[in-house]
Amino acid sequence: MEILKMNEATLKKKHKGRIIFLSICGVLIVLLLTLYLMASLVLCYPWTTGLNANKLKKDFPPTLFVLSGQDPISQKAKKYVKDMESTGLEPDVIEYENAVHSFIESNNPEGMIENSVDMSDVINSEQQSLAREAETAISEWIFDRADHPAGSP
Repeated sequence: MEILKMNEATLKKKHKGRIIFLSICGVLIVLLLTLYLMASLVLCYPWTTGLNANKLKKDFPPTLFVLSGQDPISQKAKKYVKDMESTGLEPDVIEYENAVHSFIESNNPEGMIENSVDMSDVINSEQQSLAREAETAISEWIFDRADHPAGSP
C-alpha cells in the first residue's frame, strides 16, 4: 500500500487528472476478475449455485459438460444436464469413465501442490492421458462454436 501511495503521488505530479482513470481501471479489473471467478463457479457447478435449469432461456449459450466417471460431483451434474435437455436445450457432454475429480487441473503444472498428500490416484499416466484428451476435446468444441456460432448455418 505504501508503494502504491508513492507511485500515486508521483503519478499525480506527472499526469494530473489521469490518476483517477487509472484508479477506475484498477477497480474495473478487480471487478471483472471477481465476476469471472464467480462465473466460473456458476458454470462449473451450476446446480450448487441456484442456477435453475427450468428457468434457462432458449438462447442460453452453448454448454459443454466435461464429466469424470469416478467423481460424485460429475454424477450430480448428469441430472442438471437432463433438466437442461427437458427445457429444449442441447448441452454437449463428454464423460471420461476412468477419470477422477480434478484430473485436468491436477495434471497441469499449475495444479501441482508441493507439500500435498498422496496424489497418485490423480497424478498418473492414465489421468494425464485423459487430461490431454479432454483438453483437445474442449479446444475442438470451442473452435467449432467459433467457426459456426449458434444460429448460423
